[in-house]
Amino acid sequence: MHKALSLLIAGAFGATLPAQITDPCGPAVVGAPAAFTDFTAANFGATEVGQVNLVATGGGNFAGTATIKKTGATDWDIITFTWAGPGNAPVTNTDADALNGTTDEFQGSLNLTRTAIVMDTGSTNPWGAGAAIIATRAGTSGPFSNAIPMAGVPTGYIDPHLGTIGGRDVIFWADVGTGIKVGDIDTNPSSGSYGVVTNVRDAVLPRTQQSGFNFLHSPSTQRDSTNESVAIYCSSYAASTGSDSVYQSTPDVTLFPSASLTFRLQSYVVYDDGTNWDANPAVIRGSAIYAKATSVYTDPLRINTVTLSSASLPAFTAGTARHVMMFPYQSTSGGNTVLTALNLGISVLPNPIDPNSIGFVGFGFLCVAPVVGLTTGPATNDELVVNIPVPAGIQQGVLLAQGIGVNITNGQVFLSNVAVLELR
Repeated sequence: MHKALSLLIAGAFGATLPAQITDPCGPAVVGAPAAFTDFTAANFGATEVGQVNLVATGGGNFAGTATIKKTGATDWDIITFTWAGPGNAPVTNTDADALNGTTDEFQGSLNLTRTAIVMDTGSTNPWGAGAAIIATRAGTSGPFSNAIPMAGVPTGYIDPHLGTIGGRDVIFWADVGTGIKVGDIDTNPSSGSYGVVTNVRDAVLPRTQQSGFNFLHSPSTQRDSTNESVAIYCSSYAASTGSDSVYQSTPDVTLFPSASLTFRLQSYVVYDDGTNWDANPAVIRGSAIYAKATSVYTDPLRINTVTLSSASLPAFTAGTARHVMMFPYQSTSGGNTVLTALNLGISVLPNPIDPNSIGFVGFGFLCVAPVVGLTTGPATNDELVVNIPVPAGIQQGVLLAQGIGVNITNGQVFLSNVAVLELR
């Protein structure tokens, strides 16, 4: 979310409230969220960092975009960089510099192939003039060009984010009043529909169940090891609690017509950071790195979670339900072995069970009353893919799912959010 709006809201906040985990059936939060020192303002050559986004480039390396206020500057600009993973500073480059104007650009995002970039622009930007733009290049490095305003999305600051669904480029954006939207986008500059967004649907519904809810913003997808977007993080602004991290176990709720309305396919507030403004995250496996503002943006905040994506299939037709369980980035390295299981059920326990209350060192709550338990093997590279074969002839219905992990190296227990399996 653009800084001018965020700090207007942040400036109206009262006393800071205690930070807390707000929904026991959301993702487990592992450890206390803390500043992520790789992405400090100083490491970007800036005074503030308002947004970070990443795509994997192989071998533990990443390419990224960031919204920064450069040292000596008064406006926000988009920069691009490479990053060799935790413990390393970003290495900035000039690939996006020509796209910046004299007013605030914000929320840059690369597609998976790094051939396209989208970003919000300020009113004097020569290519967008206050509308979100797309620009492209032929390869994975070098300056972007062919900058034009996107068609099929609102004007103004919309927090555009490029993801991948079904192997094709899609774009997510914040549509104040209607939640987070997603649509297909043509990223081919030679096409007659270049920059046009079509097939618009709901990605995350407004959190009307949240006390004081105002709007959603800052979408960023969680990618699996195939680089498919399997879930989404965003932010929810509520008048009394600031802007907080939110997780939803699918990037597209329109694939879940029953579950999204009557069961527990919903977005969860992951971490209530008092009245701070947490926004515009980079997501790697189960780790979400949020830009954080009080009166100004400080070092980004890393929130480590254990998550489970949802799955949806047509009823009566044979298929495979694919759930992805994610752990904090690099959590299963260093000789640790995390064994996993999946609980399937039809109801949530009336009183979720805290594993610490029954003698375990654990994170998250047991929420699903199990009907079937599946042993799913060890997590690899902070991820576990669960493929459930579904035979033909099964009628419409919804099952709840919850992932369970046990670190047999140190005995810790991890319990994911409640996800769903829907036959629609």
